[in-house]
Amino acid sequence: MDNLTEYYESLLETFTTSGWKMFEKDLQEAFDGLNTLQNITDSETFWRQKGQVEILQRMLAYRDGITAAYEEMQDAESV
Repeated sequence: MDNLTEYYESLLETFTTSGWKMFEKDLQEAFDGLNTLQNITDSETFWRQKGQVEILQRMLAYRDGITAAYEEMQDAESV
């Protein structure tokens, strides 16, 4: 097993833990709370909140991105 395979498989194993599921739930709740324009009163708040939402979106997509990259790597190796 090479380092890249070990990297992906370790992350995929992490994604199955209850701790990871709780972490994703917390991220989703934070995202849901920030993904609204309702409480924005000025441009500084808007830009700060926009940055927070973008970071949360990336974190929420992390598992799917790693899974897709691992599958792509596996497909390339089987050719």
